[in-house]
Amino acid sequence: MGVVQRTTVDKRYGLLALKLQGGIKPFYYVFGGGIFMEISILIQCLILLVVAMLFGVRVSFPLYLLGILFAIISMYFWRSLAVLISIGIKDYRT
Repeated sequence: MGVVQRTTVDKRYGLLALKLQGGIKPFYYVFGGGIFMEISILIQCLILLVVAMLFGVRVSFPLYLLGILFAIISMYFWRSLAVLISIGIKDYRT
C-alpha cells in the first residue's frame, strides 16, 4: 500500500519526473525505496530465528538463508509491480 501511495504522490507532484530527470534510474528508485522494507524483513527473520531457538526448533542454516533471500527477492518483485501499477494511476483518488 505504501509503495503505491508514495509513487502516486511522487508522480502527482512531479517528483518522480524530477528524480528521473535528475539521473536516478528506475532500478535505483525501486531499490532505494525498498531498503527500509529489506531491513524490516531481516529484523523479522532474526526475531523468528531467536524465537525458534527458544522453543527448541532445529533450523537448517542454509535453508534459513535461502528463505531470507527468497523473501527479499519477492519483496522487490512486488515493489516493482506496485510501482508499475501506480505509474498508470491518473489521480490520487483512483
